[in-house]
Amino acid sequence: MRQFNKKSIELLAPAGNFEIFKALLDTKCDAIYFGGKTLNMRVIRKGYNFSNDEIKEAIKLAKEKDKKVYITLNSLINESEIEEAKNYLIFLNQVKPDGLIVQDVAIVKLIKELELELEVHSSVMMNVHNLDTIKVLKDLGVSRVVLSREMTLDQAKYLHSKIKDVELEYFTHGDMCSVHGAQCIYSSMIFGMSSNRGRCLKPCRWSYKIKYGEQMSEEVFPLAVKDMCMYQYLPEMIEAGITSFKIEGRMRDKEFITRLIDIYGDALDRYIEDPLGFDRNKDYKELFDNRKRDISTGYAFGNPGLEYMNTRWEGTGKFYSTGKMFSTPTEEATITKEKVEKIKATSQKGGRKNNKTLSVKVNNIEQAKIAINNGVNRIYLSGDVYEPNKPFNLEEIKSLYELKGRVEVFLGLPRMMTEQHFNEYEQFLRKNYKFLDGLLITNIGAVGRFKDIGLPMVG
Repeated sequence: MRQFNKKSIELLAPAGNFEIFKALLDTKCDAIYFGGKTLNMRVIRKGYNFSNDEIKEAIKLAKEKDKKVYITLNSLINESEIEEAKNYLIFLNQVKPDGLIVQDVAIVKLIKELELELEVHSSVMMNVHNLDTIKVLKDLGVSRVVLSREMTLDQAKYLHSKIKDVELEYFTHGDMCSVHGAQCIYSSMIFGMSSNRGRCLKPCRWSYKIKYGEQMSEEVFPLAVKDMCMYQYLPEMIEAGITSFKIEGRMRDKEFITRLIDIYGDALDRYIEDPLGFDRNKDYKELFDNRKRDISTGYAFGNPGLEYMNTRWEGTGKFYSTGKMFSTPTEEATITKEKVEKIKATSQKGGRKNNKTLSVKVNNIEQAKIAINNGVNRIYLSGDVYEPNKPFNLEEIKSLYELKGRVEVFLGLPRMMTEQHFNEYEQFLRKNYKFLDGLLITNIGAVGRFKDIGLPMVG
């Protein structure tokens, strides 16, 4: 890796196929990441991803060039894929990549069970955005976390100051998402194609017409966000404690990605050589003129608001992918009664009973009272509510405690929890846990933070 004031700096390049990988070996990157033919988040495009033989050869070539290789095993894993995952992990342990980029914590567990020597990095799809989650992942053996795309550099700097022996990776250039990390189910809802399993059809990138009464709007892009471009702010990223500068683009073509990597590599080298005379704008015009979408610094310096939205047609410039990206949709496995019964039987082994209960998630006190009056077994008080609703307060929770009878009341946590959220919920729960029957947990950091309170937890 490069070094700046004894800080390690890695420029991480994406490779969609073996041909692109070989071209990247001669660029100014320090490491290259790519996926195999299975269990990764870019399985949807024909002709992309690496066969096992190509993975083996790529690792050999990278070592000759003194570059690192990371393999993306970053899809959620179904029960039916566990054996496939085990066999793949055993193969990867034999060829020795420098690390695996992982979404599903089951992969971490399998590596330990199989006693494999594989370094693990948490994917951006793990949605790591707070200190408590990093602590849990560190205890599991994760050595690097890719921070959530909603993380500011100030927040990253704070995390870096509080945690040791865990490297931070941050998105530096490329495709972003309008939805909080790993929270999008839009493609799943429309097509049954999960964005968390590498099958997103990206309906957020489509143009839409909006109908007002009898009038129809022009085509607009209300859900598409601008691409990330941190080229002018590499010094601030280094200052924040970022180790790995991640370039997105495993679906991009060779011409685009090799030139992009060299532009960023040159900028890092120039800054390391002469930080006082560093020219932030040297190649910025080339990046801007040849952009596919408009560009932004995302959340790096705060919530970007509506300025984050990409309202311009996406076909401008030459720095973009070619060909049909999503030409071969793959159907997801269906949920059947037989599968549910099998899971139920498994959960009841050892004498445990799985009695049928009716649980309802509610957004306000009125809904909670209706659910209680209609005899549900449990209510979840949502941690994410939208106006005109407001977050549940102590007075409302106390009133439900008096009213609930045998109904269980679980308090839900927000899906995205900042350090401030953790402090607020800890203060509240330690004083008022007796008015609750449990917690609805939305991230693994909360398991570590609140487990000693003694309330039952539901994931």
